Amino acid sequence: MNFLNSKIFMVIILFPYLNIYFFSNGTFKPVIYIWGIVSFFSTLLIFFTINRKLDRFDILVIYYFTFTILVALINRTLSIGIFYSIISLAGIIIFLNFYCKINLKNFISALYYLYTTAALINFFTMIINFEESGETFYFLGGKNNIAMILLPTVIIVTLYSYLIKKKLTLINKLIVLTCLLSMQISESGTALVITLLIILFFIIYKKLFIRFSEYLFIYALLFFSMVIFKLQETILNNFITGYLNKDVTMSGRTFLWDIALDNIKQNWLIGYGRGNSIINNSNSHLSEVHNGILEILLSTGFIGLIIFILIFVLINRKMNNYKSHVFVKLLSFSIFLYMIMGLSESVFNQFQFWVLLILAYNCNNLIKQSEKI
Repeated sequence: MNFLNSKIFMVIILFPYLNIYFFSNGTFKPVIYIWGIVSFFSTLLIFFTINRKLDRFDILVIYYFTFTILVALINRTLSIGIFYSIISLAGIIIFLNFYCKINLKNFISALYYLYTTAALINFFTMIINFEESGETFYFLGGKNNIAMILLPTVIIVTLYSYLIKKKLTLINKLIVLTCLLSMQISESGTALVITLLIILFFIIYKKLFIRFSEYLFIYALLFFSMVIFKLQETILNNFITGYLNKDVTMSGRTFLWDIALDNIKQNWLIGYGRGNSIINNSNSHLSEVHNGILEILLSTGFIGLIIFILIFVLINRKMNNYKSHVFVKLLSFSIFLYMIMGLSESVFNQFQFWVLLILAYNCNNLIKQSEKI
């Protein structure tokens, strides 16, 4: 199947999964939906025709998403839309993990062209400053959606540049700068923090030797500090109200966290299923808890969280073998940043987040590929 070596083929397969705001609403929505279905079944057909083998990462992914479906079925929250969103995400994850083993360079290239194009178009719409129903929306959507796509864009651009050119070229530096500037313009408090951390990383990454497991430990400390003990209301008060220009409730998120925690205590083992109405019952305008870990606990309980953690344990074992390599440093840090976003957003079901996990799991192939060029 020579078409598997085509960048255009991979761009076509990946495009509907980016969930770009401009195409996910209005006239384009049914087109993207059908495109996504065709892409999903195409990847399944290719996978089972060529490969038919599952590795440990694939098995854990299947366990996690199958359990998600079962819990939703038990709790009667499983709709056709939720079922499709779960299996389509699981399907593309397994396919891309397989594809990384046969043509990783082509995968990175396709991601590069897709994400840089989206980032540059979005920057242009930010200059125009489009408003909808009194709120500012751009090509990639609102301020939080922008950060979810531009963060992996920065990482993908850097990986591509180092993979192909062995350095971050001028044009790619400009693209990274455009992404960082876009996140600043978006006025998202989370994006402002992410931007500062990215700049700091690029300044000190050569002297930075923090392992992936250590990033996970730091994230765990932040989660308990902010979500359970709410130390931001005291220790980080000046930073949040001053620099981020936000209130200490994280724009009301802490109230949602309290609602989620109260309900998790009552059904902590398997949760209430994806698509539950726990948050919506308290706030008719919202359906998510705005925290990645709480979203998992609310949807799949402690068992779902354990399976999710096992995926990170598997990735950590892979990355430990190459902990001093620039690619591993970059991917470890990028996943950590995405998890930082997960403190205030439900991001762990985002395609972009899983792309970073797939690349991290295949870091050995990424490094071998760079040595061949």
